[in-house]
Order: sequence, then structure tokens, then C-alpha cells
Amino acid sequence: MDLRYLERRQDPRTPTYVPISILVDGRESETPAHLVDLSSCGAAVLLTQHHAPEIGEHLNVHFEIPNNDGGAETTRRIESGIVVNATTPERGVRRVGIRFFERPEFGSEWIVPTDLLSWHKKTKLADGLHESRWQTARNFTLANSAKPAPLNA
Repeated sequence: MDLRYLERRQDPRTPTYVPISILVDGRESETPAHLVDLSSCGAAVLLTQHHAPEIGEHLNVHFEIPNNDGGAETTRRIESGIVVNATTPERGVRRVGIRFFERPEFGSEWIVPTDLLSWHKKTKLADGLHESRWQTARNFTLANSAKPAPLNA
């Protein structure tokens, strides 16, 4: 059975190999990075481990989109998001998964992403071990924000 085609994402990813920059909330300068894949809900980014953001940090992703006719003109795009997972594929390199925020039109408030699989997950046991296989930051909550409404209500 080929498991490569099983996908938990709502939107399909597009492999994209483009140099970008990220600006982590609270830092003064942008960090160069490399976009690995992109969807309408998020992105995967490669950058040096020294400059990589931590899970839960807010950031802005700055990149340029080429036009469809192959011309030299590009459109600069900025997306706000939060780091939801991070891995180290090799020494000194960090692959970061970013979930984009769905911002209200013309608004600039941080929004907590809705976790569509939250009712499938199990909580931590008393000894701190996870009972389920969902051990990424998909069920994170921000300290100063309200929790999303349950889907069953």
C-alpha cells in the first residue's frame, strides 16, 4: 500500500522552490529562507537551524509570485502565520511548517487557527504521555486568546 497519497491537509500542496524571507514577531530583521511547498492554508520552509522560529511563534512570510505568462514582473505577497511543526532533516537545517491565518478583511488581529481534527484527538495522560499519534502542535492554544468553539455545538 502506497501511503504517500494520504493527505491530512484541506488544500493540496504545490512544490515550490523559491527564495523567500520571514520576519518572526519580536525580531528586528528578516531571515532568508527557502520555500519548499505552498498551499492556500500554509507552507513548508527550509532555513538555518540557528535562525529557525520555534513552534507557536507568529511570523510573516515574504515572497514573490511570478506571473502566468512567464514575464519578468512578479507580485510581492506577505502572509501572516504561526509555526505548527518543525523538523531537522539534516544538521544545521530546519524545516518549518507554517499555517497561515485567515485574517478578516483589512484586519490585523491574530486569529487562532481552527483545528478540524480536534475531536479525533486524545489528551495527555496523567504521566504526560500522549495516547494518540497526533503529537504535533496542531492542538496548540495561545495564552492570550479565546479557545475556538467546539464543532459539535
